[in-house]
Amino acid sequence: MERRQRNPLYEATLRELARMDTSVWEAALQTITQADAAALEVHRVGVWLFSKDRSEIVCENLYDAREDRHEKGTRLRAEDYPRYFEALSEKRLLAADDARTDPDTSEFTESYLKPLGITAMLDVPVWHRGEVAGILCHEHTGQQQRQWTIDEQEFAASVAEAVALALEAARRQYEVRESEERFKSAFERSSIGMAIVGLDDRYLQVNRAFCALFGYSSEEMLTFTTASVSHPDDLRGLRKTNDSQRRVMSGEIESFQVEKRYRHKQGHYFWGLVGVSLVRDAEGNPLHFISQVQDITERKQAEEALRRAHDELEARVAERTAALIQANAALQAEIDERERAEEARWRSEQQFRLVVENASDVITILDAETGVIRYQSPAAERIFGYPSQEMVGSNAFSYFHPDDIAHTAAVLAQVVQNPGLTGSAEFRFRHKDGSYTDCESVGRTLLPDSTAAGVVVNTRDISERKRAAAALRESEARSSAVIQHALDCVITINHEGRVVEFNPAAEATFGYTRAEALGQDLNDLIVPPAFHEAHNRGIAHYLRTGEGPVLNKRIEVPALRKDGAQITVELAATAIPLSDSPLFTAYLRDITDRKQAEEALRQAKEEAEAANQAKSEFLSRMSHELRTPMNSILGFAQLLARRALAPEQSRSVDHILKAGRHLLGLINEVLDIARIEANQAQFSLEPVRVGSVVQEAINLIQPLAAQRGCRIDGGTALESDQYVLADRQRLTQVLLNLLSNAVKYNRAGGSVSLFSEIDTSNAATRANLRIGVRDTGQGIAPEKMARLFIPFERLGAEQSDVEGTGLGLALSRRLVEAMGGALTAESVAGEGSVFTVALALVESPLERLERSGGGPGAAGTPGEVAVAAPENYATLLYIEDNLANLSLIETILSERAGVTLLSALQGRLGLDLALEHQPDLILLDLHLPDMPGDEVLKRLQSHPSTRDIPVIVISADATPGSITRLLKAGAQGYLTKPLDVEQFLKTIDEILEKEPAGGSLTT
Repeated sequence: MERRQRNPLYEATLRELARMDTSVWEAALQTITQADAAALEVHRVGVWLFSKDRSEIVCENLYDAREDRHEKGTRLRAEDYPRYFEALSEKRLLAADDARTDPDTSEFTESYLKPLGITAMLDVPVWHRGEVAGILCHEHTGQQQRQWTIDEQEFAASVAEAVALALEAARRQYEVRESEERFKSAFERSSIGMAIVGLDDRYLQVNRAFCALFGYSSEEMLTFTTASVSHPDDLRGLRKTNDSQRRVMSGEIESFQVEKRYRHKQGHYFWGLVGVSLVRDAEGNPLHFISQVQDITERKQAEEALRRAHDELEARVAERTAALIQANAALQAEIDERERAEEARWRSEQQFRLVVENASDVITILDAETGVIRYQSPAAERIFGYPSQEMVGSNAFSYFHPDDIAHTAAVLAQVVQNPGLTGSAEFRFRHKDGSYTDCESVGRTLLPDSTAAGVVVNTRDISERKRAAAALRESEARSSAVIQHALDCVITINHEGRVVEFNPAAEATFGYTRAEALGQDLNDLIVPPAFHEAHNRGIAHYLRTGEGPVLNKRIEVPALRKDGAQITVELAATAIPLSDSPLFTAYLRDITDRKQAEEALRQAKEEAEAANQAKSEFLSRMSHELRTPMNSILGFAQLLARRALAPEQSRSVDHILKAGRHLLGLINEVLDIARIEANQAQFSLEPVRVGSVVQEAINLIQPLAAQRGCRIDGGTALESDQYVLADRQRLTQVLLNLLSNAVKYNRAGGSVSLFSEIDTSNAATRANLRIGVRDTGQGIAPEKMARLFIPFERLGAEQSDVEGTGLGLALSRRLVEAMGGALTAESVAGEGSVFTVALALVESPLERLERSGGGPGAAGTPGEVAVAAPENYATLLYIEDNLANLSLIETILSERAGVTLLSALQGRLGLDLALEHQPDLILLDLHLPDMPGDEVLKRLQSHPSTRDIPVIVISADATPGSITRLLKAGAQGYLTKPLDVEQFLKTIDEILEKEPAGGSLTT
C-alpha cells in the first residue's frame, strides 16, 4: 500500500516541540502556539481549558501572529454557546472551513468571528488523564475561506498532544508543591521535636519544638551533626544504633528507636527517645533521615530513683537478715534440720512446678466432687487460648462440647469411685475463639488412696492426629478408587515378580480376571518370551542397587493378551521401597490403535503439506502470471479513458477499468495469502504507536465514509499513546480493511467507532492491547459466523450491490496471526458487529531507553560514559519511517558532541540525501514504505559516490539468515531492535573512528 508523504516542516516542528522544556507552563504555551501558527500559517492560535465544572472554557494563551503578541483570560460560557460546547462534549475534532456558517461554530459569528475577521476555525481536543481538558484553537482570518487538509488536522492533533504533555508537567509541579507545603506545615507545627538529617549526619532542617529541646536557634542547629550534640559515652556504644541504621538503609526495616543523651546549649544533658526513618527518592535511592526526639529525662530520673530505692531496700534486708541469724544462733541445729526438710520439699515442689509448667500437655487439678478447676498449667493458653488464671474456679465441663459431656463425666465418676485407677477419654474442648479442639485426657486421683487432693488430668491436642488419620483413610479410599476406576491398567508385583494387584482396566485389556492374575508370575501372563530375561534382570538389579533401568520413565513395549495377540503398551513403572520387600507398580495403556492412527496421521500430514505447498506455489505463480496481462489491460483502458469517447463507449471503458481494478485487487490479495501460507511474506515487527496508525487508517477511509454518510469516531483507539509489537504497514492494512467493511456493510446514516483496551486476562503471558472496530450495520447471523474468515466467502453479500472479493477478512486474520496476534469477531443480528485485533503490548522505544538508564553512558554508574565518543565531527544519515524509532536515535545521539543526524522517511529520499551530503555513516531500516531496505543497500553499494560509505542495518528481523544475507550484501554492521544503547554507541564509534577492514559488526 502506498503511504502518504508527510510534510517535512510539520515533522521538524513536532521534533522541536518534543524537545521543549515544559517546566514553565506559560513559557511552554507561548512556544507551542508560536510554533503551531508558523507551521500551519494561521493568524491566531489559542489554548483554552475547561473550568472544573466544565461550564466554561478559559483562554490560557492566545498568540496573534499579525501583532506578535500573547494574551489570556478570555472566558466563554456554555450557556452562551450551547451548540459549540455540545460539539466539544462529543470529544471530536472540529474543522470548520466556513466558520460563520458551520453549525458547530456559527454561534460566534456576530460576537467574535466578524469583529476579528475570522473565516475558518480548526479546534482540536486536548486530552489529559483520560478526558478532554480543553481545546487547541486555530483561527484563520482574511477574505478567503480555508479548507483544512487531513495533514493539517493530523499535525494539529499532534500539537494538541504537546499541549497535553505541558499540562501534565504543570499539574505535576503543582501537586509536588502542594505535597511539600503540607509536609512543611506538619513539620513546623508538630509538638514533637523533628529534624531532617543528611546521610552525612548533619542537620538539614529542624522545627521549633526541636530547637526548644536543645536551646539553640534553627541556624545554630544546622551547624551541628548528631554526633556533636550527643553524650560521649553514648557515642562509644553505638554498635546497636549503627546496625539499625544499616537495616533501614537496606530496606530490611522501615524505622527504629533508640534512647540516648543530648547536650543542651546551657551545658547539661537530657535524655531523648529518638525515632529514625529514611526518606527515599522516586527511584528508591536514600535522600535523608527524619528524626523525632522526645524528652524522657523525667522518666529516666524516676527509673534511677527507683533503682536507688531498690538498692537501699536490699541493703536493709541484708542487715536485718544478719541480725536475725545472730539472734537465733541457739536454735541453729533445729533450724538447720527444718531447713533441710523444707529444702527437700521445696526442691520437690520446684521440680513438680517445672515439669507441670513446661509440659506440652495441659495439666489440670479438678475438685473430685464438683469438677471445678483448682489449678491449670500455662499450656492451656497455648492450646485453648485461655490464660490459666482465667480458667481457675470455673467448671471444666462448661468448656466441653454438649455431645461429649455425658461420657467424659462418666469416666471422671469412675476415677473418683476408684482412687488410684487411671481413666481416659476423647472429647471436644471449646477454644476461646469459639472453635472446638479434639482432645485426649488421662486422669487419676492426686493421692493414690483418696480423692481429698482432687483429680489430676493430663490433656493433649489430638486434632492433627485426627486429621492425619482421616486423611490417611481418605487417601487409602481415594487410592483404591483411583486404581479400581482408572482407565489405565494398574498392575503391582512383589520382589519375586508375582502379581499382587490387577485392576479392572487390566482385566479388560489383557483378558485375565483379577482372581486368575493374583499370585501368578508376570512373565507367564503378559511379558513376551523375548523379554523374560530382561524383566528378571531388572528386578534383580533393583534389589542389589536400589535403581532400575525403566523406573520412573515412560516407554513403549510389546505385551501379550490372554488370547495370544500381541499389542503395544505405554509403560510407566515405579518402585515402592517397603521395609521388608519392595513392590513394583506398573501403569500400562494400550496404544496399539493410537500408534496405527499416528502412522496414518503422519502419512496424511505429509500428503496435506505437499498438497498445500503445491497449492501455494500454484497460486503464487498464477498470481504473478496474471498481473502481466492485467498491466496491459488497465494501461490501455486508462489511455482510452483519456480520449473523447461517445457516452456508450465511455461507460464501457469505465466498466473495463472497474472490473480490471477489482480483478487486480483480487490477484494481490490471493498473492498475499499465498505468500503468508508459504512463509515468504516479509514482516518488520517493532513498537508501533496505536494512535498514529488508527489516525492514518481513519484518514484513508474518510472519503468512502463521507460518500456513504457514515460517521467515524476514533474513540480511545485514536487517543492511545500505547505501543504494540507489529508491522506498521501490515497493521494499517488490517485496520483499513476492517474500517472499509464496517462502512460498506453499514446502514444508511450509521456510525463506526473504534476503541482500545488492555487485556491482562492471561497471567501466564504478557499483556495484549485489543483494538476494536464496532459498526451499526445489520450484523451477521450466528449460523454464518463459522464461515466468516473463509477465503472467497461473502456470506450472501455477492447478491447485494456491495463490491468485494471475500478475501479481505481471511487475509487480515493471516496478517494479524503472522504478527503474533489474533483477530476475532462478535456480531448481533440486526444490531451490528465488532472486530477486535489483539497484539502484544510493548513499551515505547523512549521508555525503554529511560528504563535502561536514560541515555548514553547510562550502562555504568551515573554520569559514566561506557564508550568514549569520537573526537572528530561526523554526519549520520538515518533512513527510517517510524517516528518513534527516529526520536529514539535522536535522543541517544543528543550527548554526542559534533554528531549531526540527518533523517529520511523513505528509501528514495535517503538515496538522494546520501548523494547530496555524503554522510560518514548511514543507519538503514529494512522495512520502508517505498522500497525494501536491501534494495537501498544495493543501490548505495552500486553508486561510485556512496559505495564507500559504511552502512549499519537496524531491523527488528533477528533471524540468522537475514543477518548473514545483509552482511554479505555490504553492510558494515547489523543491530537488532530493541536496541542495546551501549552496543549501539560502541558500534558507531568503532566505525567512525576507523572502518574495520573486511569485517562486520552484529548484535
